[in-house]
Amino acid sequence: MDTLRMEFGKINKEIADKKKASKGQDKCEDLVEKSKEAKKKIEEQKVLVDEIDKKRTDKLNLIGNVISD
Repeated sequence: MDTLRMEFGKINKEIADKKKASKGQDKCEDLVEKSKEAKKKIEEQKVLVDEIDKKRTDKLNLIGNVISD
């Protein structure tokens, strides 16, 4: 997810730089589309991470406490 977030940040920085350079004339439609795709990938990964975390937690809760005598 960190890699995807870095990619998303780079794309948004590139959009901002191009808009500054063109004083808002360049709409950067291709980069905006890439930004939307990157954001969608991040959301998909977040759902996957949440599912995996829940499965891990469920498995960990099956382990009982070991009490030594």
